[in-house]
Amino acid sequence: MKYCSNCGAELMPGSSVCPRCGQAAFPAFQEHWTIHEVKAAGHSAFKRNYWNSVLAGVIFSGSAAIASQLNPIRLHIVDKESVENLEVNIIVILLFALVVLVSTAVTVAVDAFGAEMLRHASMNFMRVNQSRNAGLDSLSAFSPYLHKVHVLFMKNLFIFLWSCLLIIPGIIKSYEYRMVHYILQEHPEITWQDALQRSGEMMDGNKMQAFLLDLSFIGWALLTLITCTIAGLFYMMPYKMNTDAALYEWIKREKGMC
Repeated sequence: MKYCSNCGAELMPGSSVCPRCGQAAFPAFQEHWTIHEVKAAGHSAFKRNYWNSVLAGVIFSGSAAIASQLNPIRLHIVDKESVENLEVNIIVILLFALVVLVSTAVTVAVDAFGAEMLRHASMNFMRVNQSRNAGLDSLSAFSPYLHKVHVLFMKNLFIFLWSCLLIIPGIIKSYEYRMVHYILQEHPEITWQDALQRSGEMMDGNKMQAFLLDLSFIGWALLTLITCTIAGLFYMMPYKMNTDAALYEWIKREKGMC
């Protein structure tokens, strides 16, 4: 039998909300987390705060396109025909290399200072939403801004470098550093080294099951494609993000890292 870690009330099997206090859905003692339990907790948090969760999900989804949309330098400004008509010489090569370099720098900067921080804010909303109905104020999770930019940049840099070796190491590292956003939200002053290490400790023994958790949403992903992203915006994305936040809370309690 499982009990609420907040008030000690008995929890029904599969329950994600305490019937007595309405919070602290996670039991104080439990076996290793299951996909069903974590999804149930995420779905419950999503349902009781539906519209705010949808808004946070829209912000997260929109942030993924910010870097490319705001990038003022496009590689396609040099079309194929004009390139074929140009005499290939060192000046053309250097100019093209400069365009690529500046374009990449702009994209990285916009993503690090803008899109990634919007993702961070929307994920903070989902984390807070696990214990109570989060308000829009939970989206203001930017301070200390430059420090968080630095920590998240280092996380993404390491994932990118590992991906340069082979795709599989990059995927493994993305799961290893999966909890960095949430850790940084609860410990804003943590160093990037400690954030990555703590996330690695949390995901130790949990990466494969987390992958299977992600895989369990494949049906919703297909429905999102069929409905031209409508199902994703209004259901799958906020549901999945609440589930990811529930996973963080679950593992944190399992590993005694509260």
